[in-house]
Amino acid sequence: MTSDYDDARGHRRHLGKGRMPAAMYVQTDAQAQDGSTDSQAATIRQWASHNGYEVIESFCDEVSAGPPPQTFPGLDRLFRAVVSGTPGFRTILAYNPWVWRGPCSIERDQHEWLFAKLGFAVCYCAPEYLERAACCARVIETVKRAMAGDFSRHAKGRRQRSKSKENS
Repeated sequence: MTSDYDDARGHRRHLGKGRMPAAMYVQTDAQAQDGSTDSQAATIRQWASHNGYEVIESFCDEVSAGPPPQTFPGLDRLFRAVVSGTPGFRTILAYNPWVWRGPCSIERDQHEWLFAKLGFAVCYCAPEYLERAACCARVIETVKRAMAGDFSRHAKGRRQRSKSKENS
């Protein structure tokens, strides 16, 4: 795994051993319950440290009380970096999926779809999001194991029926 990368200005930088470069996007507003951008950033950096990432670039939008803004400069900068094709990172870390603000969930899905289409992974780092994701993963794993066990039983039954036909 490479430990060097080129930052947005074209300077060669060195990562910690075994670390993968990532960008961080935080966004908050006066009415949100997600805490300040500083607390979100601290949570993301801690998650990154425990999971082999190093935040090499940060993008931030702080929204004050009042009507929603028409633009999000931090998110716009992130999109420009991603679309440029040479941002120095392939992973985007965000506090939770709701940072991709928009009038509806379709817009949030479009952001994730665009990142994925361009080859970028998005990871969410909020503790409550990770707990829900872990719960869902356990349910999915249980279903997969049950399906595999069912398949195995059916395959064993077919083999036994096939053997008994051969012996007859």
